[in-house]
Amino acid sequence: LLRNEDTIQNYFRASVILTVYSQAIFSLLKYSIINIHLQARQSVIYSTTSR
Repeated sequence: LLRNEDTIQNYFRASVILTVYSQAIFSLLKYSIINIHLQARQSVIYSTTSR
């Protein structure tokens, strides 16, 4: 029983860590994608105003 509970706790902890990691990676990806879009938009605006 003790061993079983330990493995369940380990699985739970691992799943929580995985969820946190995936959320952090997702938010980082979202932020970088938004940054790239903003930079592209700015470069387009600069190219149109310089003409």
